[in-house]
Amino acid sequence: MAAKLPGRGAWVTATASALRVAEEKGLLARALEAKAEDTDFCVLVEQLLVQRCLDLLSIGRRSGLVVGGGGKIRAAGAVSGLLVATDASVREARALAGDIPHDWRVDFFAGEELGSVFGRDSIAFVAVGDQPGGQAERIEVACRRLAGFRQNESED
Repeated sequence: MAAKLPGRGAWVTATASALRVAEEKGLLARALEAKAEDTDFCVLVEQLLVQRCLDLLSIGRRSGLVVGGGGKIRAAGAVSGLLVATDASVREARALAGDIPHDWRVDFFAGEELGSVFGRDSIAFVAVGDQPGGQAERIEVACRRLAGFRQNESED
């Protein structure tokens, strides 16, 4: 699977602030040999990173690696990653995280975004199975990229 976003390509540090500086100085237009449009590259990159995460989660769901809902997650036992929706109950999230051993956790997806992986309106909790390498690792890397992009954006 691709480890890059579509397009010609330009080297920019994967932070919203670095992308904004490159865009403001016209460096992206020059590197891509394209005219600058009224495109907000930060929004576009974030949308593509979110879509990549959701696509990988969907593939994992179809293979049985990704499960949703507190009951199914508890039944799965140890998991590699835990995804908690921003609109999930803080008390339930704390209880689930304490009950289920996991290596990493993200809590920046909306319930609607996670629900789209399962064909539902919304879901509060999603877990990535405890499988070394492969799809589980790709999901973790994609989520960490998005987390880094969003975190640096909020620090601006």
